[in-house]
Amino acid sequence: MNILHLAKGPAIPARRAEPGVGFLCYSWDSLRACEAAGLPARPWEDDFPVADAPAISAEAVSLAGAWYRDGGRDFTLFSGVSLGAAHEWLVWNLSIQPLAKLLTALDAAVVREGAKTLRCETSLPADWRAAIESFARARGLAFESVAHPGAGREIYSWQAPPPRLSAGKILAGRLLDAASRLRGGAGKPRALVSWYPSLDGLLDRDDAPFDWTLADFPTKKRIGAALRRGWRLQAGPWSAPSWDRAGREALAQVQADWRRLRDDAAYAAALSFRGTPLLPALRPALDELFTSRLEPLAWAARETARLLREEPPAVVLLPYDTPPYQRVLAGLARAAGVPTALLIHGLPFDVNYPFADRQCDELLVWGPEQRREYAAARPPRASRAVGNPGFDRHAGTARPAGGPIRRVLVLPRAKWADILVGSSNFEPERYAIGVAAALKAAGFADVVFRPHPAESPDYYREILGDSARVETAGSFGDAVAGADLVIGTYSTTLLEVMLRGKPLLCVNFTKGLDFAPPFDGRWGVDVLRSPAELEARLKRLTAEPAREAGILTAPYPKILAAYCGPSDGRAADRVLDALADLARRGRPAPEKTPA
Repeated sequence: MNILHLAKGPAIPARRAEPGVGFLCYSWDSLRACEAAGLPARPWEDDFPVADAPAISAEAVSLAGAWYRDGGRDFTLFSGVSLGAAHEWLVWNLSIQPLAKLLTALDAAVVREGAKTLRCETSLPADWRAAIESFARARGLAFESVAHPGAGREIYSWQAPPPRLSAGKILAGRLLDAASRLRGGAGKPRALVSWYPSLDGLLDRDDAPFDWTLADFPTKKRIGAALRRGWRLQAGPWSAPSWDRAGREALAQVQADWRRLRDDAAYAAALSFRGTPLLPALRPALDELFTSRLEPLAWAARETARLLREEPPAVVLLPYDTPPYQRVLAGLARAAGVPTALLIHGLPFDVNYPFADRQCDELLVWGPEQRREYAAARPPRASRAVGNPGFDRHAGTARPAGGPIRRVLVLPRAKWADILVGSSNFEPERYAIGVAAALKAAGFADVVFRPHPAESPDYYREILGDSARVETAGSFGDAVAGADLVIGTYSTTLLEVMLRGKPLLCVNFTKGLDFAPPFDGRWGVDVLRSPAELEARLKRLTAEPAREAGILTAPYPKILAAYCGPSDGRAADRVLDALADLARRGRPAPEKTPA
């Protein structure tokens, strides 16, 4: 073929096949439309060399650490606070890594077809179009842009929270902080904690040895929790910025540095993936970072540094290691000599990713197997296995399985779930449609599909039709409790299914990709690799539910002991003990405190 046409959405004209033109499709909608029109088409992700994913990811990680370094400046506003490094993970995961996957797959497709021209529809995401045009120029290929507004729906509905708070939230934060100060502490040491739902079981303890202070912006849920529990709120970083002259000049200088750098040919050449310049695709996202997201984060860094100097807490607890503010907080606490602990919030797919735990004094993991994995990481990192306080509520809830399978709960394959395989809608669609087809063929009628909270339920309702009910109401625990069988892919939620004792089928339809343990096939959980395999297993379950349920649940105790620790409901106690121990030990000596 001479032309590769990159398509998205269902509105592809039903035209006659053009000689020498093949279609690379972004989604199932575009693939079905091409097939209905008799056009030669294939999913673009099928050209991605999954076996090379670790090497490709390593290159993407290197670029994520290089984009913000300009000589020795690295966009540092205050001593010890690199706002470029704070965004390293987000730029890597949401921009550089997906583009690296796209470019690698595109290169393979061009070689496979001997294409001389790339034709790109305007319905594709803007950063993709820019990357494809850069690729064509770098490879000496012709590039054509085709107007096509039919974009189709997106699975991913999550939006980054606004960098600036509304006046109402700022006022609520100030009132809450004032009320908590009037209440005063209970003679306990203070712990500064970045809130995440996985910490609810820990923070709700009446007998906690700490007086908690929340270090995040006040969403409604967090304000409500803080009011109920009497927590303090660190309102300062999220109040309206009020810069002095030096602060305004520092901000203006950093923004000027970025404008200079984005137009620098040497920088653009260095920020390339395998010969393709990435800056044309990355520039809009980086422009937004420097124009609208830098100032609030800089203000948060300044005010947090002041708080750590004037009211140093006994310990800082992070439940998440990737968002910009959490990275800033970890670095500031380390510089101020405040001991910091990171409690992992989920199963890591790869413990070598550039997470902020390297800045923390204590890495708290769930089970002994995770501790072993971090000890073998690059570089090795010591950790303490404490369990997951969010799982304490499941202690004693498991019930023997083996009755008839009436209701099936299907969990999604999130588009960001795997190394370099989460960058488009195709894999989640392939999974959802394949699972639904297998369930229908096996005779299951009561099927509930529960999207991830960051995904669009309307999207799944459209592609699944009447093959499953898409439900988001109620808690995840209630959804699992009401199911007789759960089907899912690599996710922390599968451990919760095991804790409930529910039969679980693990599915991986991505060719060539192996999940990380314990869902890699070596811990007793069979990984089903095609809709046909899933259908066959479902029919066995229907024929002998008691026997098959026993086979499916038999590996659970070993997996849970290795990856969750004891199922005794005392993980919160162990986390609190670890924090108290860390607070007593402190840090050897403060590093240079940020100005």
